[in-house]
Amino acid sequence: MSRTGWLMIMIGVSVALVGAGHAQDLPASQPPDIALMLADGVTIVDAALVPPEDDHYVTIENSLRLIRVYDVHAAEWHDYPFPDVLSHYVGYNWLNEEQVLIRDFSTDLPYDIFPADTSLVLNLDSGSFEPPPTNHCNAFSIRQDAAWIPYTDPASQRNALCDVLTGDFVFLFPDDFVFAEAEGSPDDRWLAIAGTDGQTGPGSITLWSYDLLTHDRIRMGDFLNGDNIRISWVEGRIVLTTRQMPEWSLCTVYSARPDQSVELLPLISSFRFCPHLIRDTTTMAAVFDRANVDGTRECWITYADIETGQTWQENYGDLCWAEYTSSDGWAYHRAVNYLDVWNYSARTATLVRFDVSTGEQVPLYEGELERVVWVSGDERYAIVFLGNNGAINLFPDTDQQYALFETSRLAYIDLETETILYETPTELRSHYVNGPDFLGLTTANIKITSPTELLVITGAQDDDDRLLRVTLNADGSIVEDVLAEGIAAELPNQHYLLIHSEPEYGSIARFPVQLPLTIFPNSVQSVSVYDAQTDTVHSLLTAYDPRFTSISVEELQGDTVRISVSWRPEGQPFDSQATYTLRFR
Repeated sequence: MSRTGWLMIMIGVSVALVGAGHAQDLPASQPPDIALMLADGVTIVDAALVPPEDDHYVTIENSLRLIRVYDVHAAEWHDYPFPDVLSHYVGYNWLNEEQVLIRDFSTDLPYDIFPADTSLVLNLDSGSFEPPPTNHCNAFSIRQDAAWIPYTDPASQRNALCDVLTGDFVFLFPDDFVFAEAEGSPDDRWLAIAGTDGQTGPGSITLWSYDLLTHDRIRMGDFLNGDNIRISWVEGRIVLTTRQMPEWSLCTVYSARPDQSVELLPLISSFRFCPHLIRDTTTMAAVFDRANVDGTRECWITYADIETGQTWQENYGDLCWAEYTSSDGWAYHRAVNYLDVWNYSARTATLVRFDVSTGEQVPLYEGELERVVWVSGDERYAIVFLGNNGAINLFPDTDQQYALFETSRLAYIDLETETILYETPTELRSHYVNGPDFLGLTTANIKITSPTELLVITGAQDDDDRLLRVTLNADGSIVEDVLAEGIAAELPNQHYLLIHSEPEYGSIARFPVQLPLTIFPNSVQSVSVYDAQTDTVHSLLTAYDPRFTSISVEELQGDTVRISVSWRPEGQPFDSQATYTLRFR
């Protein structure tokens, strides 16, 4: 039996509390006994505890001025009050297995620099606090590469940049210099430094490059000062990103060679979302959209090459957001006027295939489309979410939330004949929908096993979910075979797994297909495996102990399944975990 031939389902039953002590190779003090939860014919092949990742766990209680350390082996907490040198806001990092670096975060230094005068080392063996082991510059860095900070040279009393790892002093500051940011190049040849001096224009900040071999300093130019400044290096070039706050304001990217004193010009800018670097390239991209007074929308992506400065655009017209993209790259959109949706006057939307390279739009279906879920490779069939109140309610946006107060339908349609082959009532577990996560908030799902056979999870208001095999006959008749009832199920779809969490409260968790199935406490009390090829349901666990945090199905191969059990013992700051291999034939 191939792994893809299985469907995992969870069937709700009444809770049965379970004892402890019989699972193989597990001490009685560990999780409640899986052996007592097994269905008939299921055996444990092996079981093992997963050791904790660390010997100690640290939490900082800033409001109580308390450092709390949990000793895993002793299973107890140890409390350490803040020394007076620490403010009310501190953080920590591990120095080694027995020492914790504690840092006062009231300074402006990077988070990975621990200044000697406002940092301490907590020794877990003795419970004592000691000064940190300063490398150089009266500070300690947990970075493995150069960590440059402003520092006063004890010999000359001049302000300069100091390398915490080597103690090297470079780039002596002018008397009126105010430091902002510095970042070394990957080849350790250059420093890019941002700050201000007497020549910096109002509202601006200046970028310098510093040659660590020749000690030459080049003034690159001024750029618009921002609340957030970040320096990085791409293929030997300085890339400077600056933005104002709040986060939806202007974000600008500058680029320059460190060995050329040229005018520093913006490379690319965007509002709200900063331009991003496309992986494994020197190209940055920024997404734009503009709403017009007539309700139309204009969308485009601007690209900029960091090395050449060349920019270009891809125009999407009013098809701003693809709701489904096929494996071969075709993008499918919902074409609808935004202003009409806003005024509740849009009666239909059109399913459109869009080719951004040519601008061609191919309409495939028109109806009360609220979302496009899937389109077959030959564009003959589609799964869509259809409204039921005579108006389009959902905007085709990926980053906005809108209310949908209607009971609707998840439908399997024939695009060629424009007929609905099958539909099932569905609703939103939440009144709000957020773009690509939309399907994860519905109560129904459909998986296509063939053009005439479907696996369907149903579920409307006040109804228990059911798993159906739906057969579509040539004469137009429909046969529904109930495979399981009263379930919370995960059903592999083209993009998502749906997992019903606490169905009595109507919430659903969405996970990508490749993630393991997770059973949530107090919602589902049994686990079964459905063989889609033989229409057979194999029960694995017949009772679910609510003391578990979760049970995850990690692997399903042939007649064995590997599960992971997590639970949180009282007073413990982390989950304990055990794994089991079960045979169900």
